[in-house]
Amino acid sequence: MLSLLVFVSFSINAQVAYSPLVEDIVSETTETTITELEEPLTGNVPTIIDGEEYTIETRHAYQEGNQMAAQWIFERLEEYGYEPYYHEFEDDGQNVIAEKTGTEYPEQQYIICGHYDDMPSGPVAPGADDNASGTVGTLEAARVLAEYETKYTIIFALWDEEELGLVGSEYYAEEAAANGDDIKGVINMDMIAWESQGDFECSISTNSLSDELTDDFVDVLDVYTPDIEPNYISSTASDHASFWNEGYPALLLIEDMDDFNEYYHTVDDDMDILNMEYFEKLTRAGLAGITTFAMDYFVNLQHEPIASGPETGGREAVLVTDSSHTYDSGEDAPRLYYSVDGGDYQYLNPVETNEDTLTFLIPGQSMGTEVEYYFAVQGEEDDFIATLPSGGRGISPPGTEAPDETFSYLVDEIYFANQCSNTLPKPIEDNETTYDTIEITQSGTVMDVDVKVHLNHTYDGDLNLIMEGPAEDPVALSLGNGGSGDGYINTIFDDEAEQDIGDGSAPFTGHYQPEGSLSVHDGLTMAGDWIFKVSDDGYSDEGTLNEWCVTIQYEPGFQTQVENNKATEGGMHLYPVPAKDRLHINFHMEETSSAIIEVKNMRGRTVKTLANKKFSRGHYQMYTTVRDLPAGQYLLTLQTDNKQRTKKFVVNH
Repeated sequence: MLSLLVFVSFSINAQVAYSPLVEDIVSETTETTITELEEPLTGNVPTIIDGEEYTIETRHAYQEGNQMAAQWIFERLEEYGYEPYYHEFEDDGQNVIAEKTGTEYPEQQYIICGHYDDMPSGPVAPGADDNASGTVGTLEAARVLAEYETKYTIIFALWDEEELGLVGSEYYAEEAAANGDDIKGVINMDMIAWESQGDFECSISTNSLSDELTDDFVDVLDVYTPDIEPNYISSTASDHASFWNEGYPALLLIEDMDDFNEYYHTVDDDMDILNMEYFEKLTRAGLAGITTFAMDYFVNLQHEPIASGPETGGREAVLVTDSSHTYDSGEDAPRLYYSVDGGDYQYLNPVETNEDTLTFLIPGQSMGTEVEYYFAVQGEEDDFIATLPSGGRGISPPGTEAPDETFSYLVDEIYFANQCSNTLPKPIEDNETTYDTIEITQSGTVMDVDVKVHLNHTYDGDLNLIMEGPAEDPVALSLGNGGSGDGYINTIFDDEAEQDIGDGSAPFTGHYQPEGSLSVHDGLTMAGDWIFKVSDDGYSDEGTLNEWCVTIQYEPGFQTQVENNKATEGGMHLYPVPAKDRLHINFHMEETSSAIIEVKNMRGRTVKTLANKKFSRGHYQMYTTVRDLPAGQYLLTLQTDNKQRTKKFVVNH
């Protein structure tokens, strides 16, 4: 049996809060400001070092120019108001370090860094991309942030001897670990100025230890440098790896590794081959990241979405503001914005506040109504705004610009059902496919499907997870993800999740978007066999499928066989016409037969399949939502083994 109104999981979103201050800080970096640093560092113009003119023609570790470059970096940091120091290590290596002490958490550090030594080993090595660009990105962050307070301490680090095997950063990371330094995250910039394809992609190297840091950093990119599109790699070929080795979270920000600099480690890696617009954007990305982290512009908002259903009274919406920040409680107090059937948004203030828990009351609505809503909170000092779902803008008052995605619910005969397999556990064997079936007998129209999986396996990368519904539409949930990781632990596959399964790491826990789309089942019958398949494509690794469940949001009564019907024998009757929300379909089957029932546009293209199964002789009625169809004329066709019936109907929202 199906149980109704099963839990809807909390939406928990530790998100980047938009801050006009951060946007202003980021805008201080321009092509002009980075050019002024890049030119002398690459030897394109002479500079003044220790009071005398000098041209830095090479920064290779064994050349004099490298020591002069270190002193030039040191003098720039002094010029910005810091008290830098040389962090010396074996063989005359010297990192250049500056520190900005945090006002609230001085013992906790974020590091932004890049290496300043370069290749090739001869007397001419401009190293404009590798890695004057990352050095300039670090110096720009130091320059711009010199006048601002940050809650956490920032370490600006320029590493020596990266080209000799990460020597300088390794020495620093080992020493930091031995001292017990509390490093919350590292942003390493290495080669951020080559872009030849015009797509403005970048690569981010990360590992499981650094997932949270990376997710937050990518959210920062979405807010402040949306033109940059990240992809993910796993590389230990730069200074972030030194921190991984000591158990610190770190990431590498680097140009797109599928568009690699053809002048790498040559004398032609000079400024004339750089894409300065791209260089500016990635420098801004690093600056936005370190600023957001160090100023702690993150907000944790929690909300249990309101479930669709037939209740026409007011609906409570509860927001939990689990955060270190204090929110404005005056004129710009937290708000809930709601819209009815696509109309203009109206806002509500909380009807009750209990510490960090805010309760809003959305007015009652009539049957057939759709309500969209989102929340907005603003900092007590009017310095940031956050919405849930994320992405909204507007400050004083907060949230006047809606996010791209919102919460929504329908006031209608819609229910939730959850059913788990009762034939488990089953073994997952080498190079075999394990099948398991959940049979749903209750009728209904699918509105949304989520799938929960709990399995153990010693090498997730061997596994392919697929689910097939009653309409035989297979959906790839996860294909070969997780590498050598172990297991899917109460993993929820949900089209509305924020993270793709391919971007997660094993053991997979929480909510993920599947590789395919579960929405292929929307609008179809829920009755029938739901089949889960897990195939093991490798050897020497086995596991167990412990549990899987399907959770369905549905409209009841998709089809029923009835005693009386308005459709005469062999006929079909549709009502109401025109249809606004739902179309009711009455039809008669003269004999037992397979039948396909479809909605088609006026060109004959199928836009929705309502049924594809065998029907017994008799009268039937079913209905389907038409809210997802644009207004206009459509055809409903019923194709049996022997004949086809067609009726025209109109959708008019």
